[in-house]
Amino acid sequence: MANAVPAATDALVGNWKQVDRSSVHSVNKDEVNRILDKISASGIGSLTAQERLFLSNFVPPDDRKPLPPA
Repeated sequence: MANAVPAATDALVGNWKQVDRSSVHSVNKDEVNRILDKISASGIGSLTAQERLFLSNFVPPDDRKPLPPA
């Protein structure tokens, strides 16, 4: 699958409310706003894999320590 989009989990996009729209570069601002508006209107489950991956780049990192490998 050459066009497969890596999965962005709910954990990555779960903090979408913390995206600081004012700090998003103007190149990405319209798309970030469109995705955040889509979440507000239809819920996070309405996002495509590509939208989840894109948004995950703007969600602040989680301050929890990662779990050690099992």
